[in-house]
Amino acid sequence: MKKFIIVIFFVIFALSCTTSPKKGYFSNIDKALDQAAEEINATLPQGKRLGIVKIDSDALELSSYLMEELTGRLVKIGKLTMVDRLNIEYVRNELSFQLSGEVSDESAQAIGKMLGAQSIAIGSLSKVSNNYRLRINIIEVESAVNEAAILLDVQGGRNYTTLFTALKEGKRVADVSYREEELARAPKTAIDYLNRGIMFALRLDFDTALLDFDDAIKLDRNMALAYLQRAKALFIRQVKRDVEIDPNFEFVFPFRLKRGKTNDDDRAIVDFNQAIELNPDLAGAWRYRGFLFEQIGEYDNAVSDYTQYIRRRPDDLEGYMRRGFTYQDMESYFKAEDDFTHIFNVDPNFARISYTLSYICCYIGDLAFKGGGYGLALQYYDKSRYYNENNARAHFGAANVYYTKEYGTAIDAYTLAINIDPNYHEAFFWRGMSYYALKDYNLAVDNFSKALKLDPLNEEYQKWLQIAKDISGRY
Repeated sequence: MKKFIIVIFFVIFALSCTTSPKKGYFSNIDKALDQAAEEINATLPQGKRLGIVKIDSDALELSSYLMEELTGRLVKIGKLTMVDRLNIEYVRNELSFQLSGEVSDESAQAIGKMLGAQSIAIGSLSKVSNNYRLRINIIEVESAVNEAAILLDVQGGRNYTTLFTALKEGKRVADVSYREEELARAPKTAIDYLNRGIMFALRLDFDTALLDFDDAIKLDRNMALAYLQRAKALFIRQVKRDVEIDPNFEFVFPFRLKRGKTNDDDRAIVDFNQAIELNPDLAGAWRYRGFLFEQIGEYDNAVSDYTQYIRRRPDDLEGYMRRGFTYQDMESYFKAEDDFTHIFNVDPNFARISYTLSYICCYIGDLAFKGGGYGLALQYYDKSRYYNENNARAHFGAANVYYTKEYGTAIDAYTLAINIDPNYHEAFFWRGMSYYALKDYNLAVDNFSKALKLDPLNEEYQKWLQIAKDISGRY
């Protein structure tokens, strides 16, 4: 009997070791998301508004996929009211939160609250040994109470690697067809109108977005975010119209646009003002109002707004970039240099900042040279060459300084400018003048001839070519 019991025990133990993996262990991420959607749906009551604010992972593409797919599954179930993921990202950029690093739980709650979410989902997909663990916490916005904690294990290996690679290469994207259903749903509250308006704005349908923002404000006169979104829609719609008029305009960051003030600009400024009065921490209101002021030439106001934006978002280099451009337009070049240098020190590859900084330093060098400050001029030409060694204008400027005292060094610098830009006729001319000063009249003739070939009507070139030919005897 004792032997029989022992045999039975080992049979049961063996069977327990060979059964399927433990509950919650999934062969791929999509199956885990199915289970997560079911558990969230079972946890929250009918009609509750939920926003999936963040799911951290190894890559932005994977995080986006996880949030989009989970949102889509919950929309299709139909029990909860979902806040669109793109709206969440859109609003995140309006608030005074750091851009770098992960979104904190407190920031996530604030974002959810702004969009009317009653609960938010925050989570992560992290590696555990050779597998992955999907964690999702559901937090009630008002009370910060954790309503649910979901933990699902996902098998690593080929399934995960295939999905990850496809997302990184753009061969796999999330199913976002649910958005059409969301757009077709009739809004009932101010928050509903706000969320739908943002969705239309993201599609660049500003006319329809403005109607929804109007309705949101009618229903809630204290909704700062609605005023901000209406102001942005008015402003960006106007920019879009101006850009479409100019077929040569390239809408790439960091683009510059100068234009006259319009009625839509006046309306946008009123709404920006109201948004800031209701919530001064709406960083996006300072940023976009500053951008509007920059475009219409109200530079002092633009600098003031960009400074307020930078105080709220010191990690966003675009604020420094835009303020630097505004200082440049105001001819406050040293202040522009300070902002551009800050950007370069933080991220040398940001928006071709090295080229912008090279240009500014070269311009300061030109101003110093014209004023007779040759030492300062050379200092800034050298800075310009440091930031962009292929800036022919900087080499030319440095050569002009050397020309005042050291012709051989000037010739070397003019040559560098010519090697970068073989059509730089001024560089050929002044290299010729350097050779002339050194009494090398044959080389002076060669350089004056090249300068005149590039600019045949230049009377100064003609005059000095003739002088050099007369001295050298070359005709």
